[in-house]
Amino acid sequence: MYKLLIIEDEDDIRQNIREIFELNDYEVYDANNGIDGIILAEKVIPDLILCDILMPVQDGFEVKKVLSEKKTTSSIPFIFLTARADINSIRQGMNLGADDYIVKPIRAEELVNVVKKRMNRITELKSAQTEGIIEHKLTLEDKIPLNIGKELVFVCVTNIVVISVEADYTMVFINNGKKIRIKKSITSWENILPDRTFIRAHRNILVNLNYIEKIEPWFNGALVAQVRDYPESIKFSKRYSQKVKKMLKNKK
Repeated sequence: MYKLLIIEDEDDIRQNIREIFELNDYEVYDANNGIDGIILAEKVIPDLILCDILMPVQDGFEVKKVLSEKKTTSSIPFIFLTARADINSIRQGMNLGADDYIVKPIRAEELVNVVKKRMNRITELKSAQTEGIIEHKLTLEDKIPLNIGKELVFVCVTNIVVISVEADYTMVFINNGKKIRIKKSITSWENILPDRTFIRAHRNILVNLNYIEKIEPWFNGALVAQVRDYPESIKFSKRYSQKVKKMLKNKK
């Protein structure tokens, strides 16, 4: 049974959502403000959080930011509920790592389908990680379960900055400054990551184009790049320099 946390300050809406998911066999918890929601999230560690944006004292954006900074809650899938459908609020929510965005008024069928789809995707990725293989292409919104020692953490694809080869392993650099050592080849990573966003710099490094801040000529037609949240400059081979220039041009 999946555990669901609802954070919503409007009592009628919160109760309606609770009843919908209880009827669909979810274990449901709820809070009527952001502060209580954060406390409850740390206590029960839900499988997914539904959170309103416009709330007094602490809004949904602040709730997501706080939970993302805590080790125990940073990987919990998070869906915003809001009456605000403007592009700026959507972008702000996604930049904070939200998994989805549902605009009120909410139809029960739509809400259940969105949550089911997200939970099925997580189950699928967990299974693939346990078996040691993910064969299909991931999206930037997918969260990959990775083992750090005995701890399983979820890393959103869009938060991966660089993947580099380290002997028989690869080192995954995340935009929060952390790095994870994984028993997985760089070719395997290249096969599953979105190929319009991730590109080889050379045979030992894979780069997320969204983190390239500056790119300059280097030597004999090759390029060197400064990458946000990565400690070293990255030199592209001549072969991949032409490809990265074309990809960056198409992103503009």
